[in-house]
Amino acid sequence: MNRAFPFQKPVLRSALLWLVVFSIHARAIAQPVIRHDARHSLHRTALILLEAQQVVKAGKIYTGNFSRAVAHQRFARKLFIDGKWLRSIHQSLRARRLAFLAIEANKGVVQAAWRADAIEKKYEQSIPADEELDKETPNLNDQQDEDLLNIQITDIDLGD
Repeated sequence: MNRAFPFQKPVLRSALLWLVVFSIHARAIAQPVIRHDARHSLHRTALILLEAQQVVKAGKIYTGNFSRAVAHQRFARKLFIDGKWLRSIHQSLRARRLAFLAIEANKGVVQAAWRADAIEKKYEQSIPADEELDKETPNLNDQQDEDLLNIQITDIDLGD
C-alpha cells in the first residue's frame, strides 16, 4: 500500500509543517492586536475612574464599588505589564462596571460613550463571571472609597 502512494508521508509532513508555521504566524499577528486593545481598554477605564472619583466625592455615598473598581484596574494594569492582555481587558471592564455602579449610587449619569465600544465588545463574550474576577484580584477590599477620594490616583493607567 505504501508503494501505491509514495508521496503520502512527505505530503503529510509538509502539510503538518505548514500548519505549524501558519498557526505560529497567526498567533504572532493576533498578539499585537490584543495588546493594543488592552491598552485602549485600560486607558478608557482610567478616565472613567477619574470621573467616578469626582462623582463619589461630591455625592458622599460610599458603597465600596469605587474602591473595588480601583483595585480591579490596578490589577488590570499589572496584568498588562505582565503580558496577560486578554485578562487585563477582562479586569479593566470589571473595574468599569463597578465604577458605573458607584456613579449611579451617587446620582451621577453614566455616559453612553463610556460603555464598551466596538473594540471592547469583541471581548465581552469571553469575560468570566464577576465572582471569578473578584477572587483573582489582590487587595480587593484593602481600601475604602473614602481613602481614594482626596488623592491623585496615578497607578490606574499606563502613562502613555
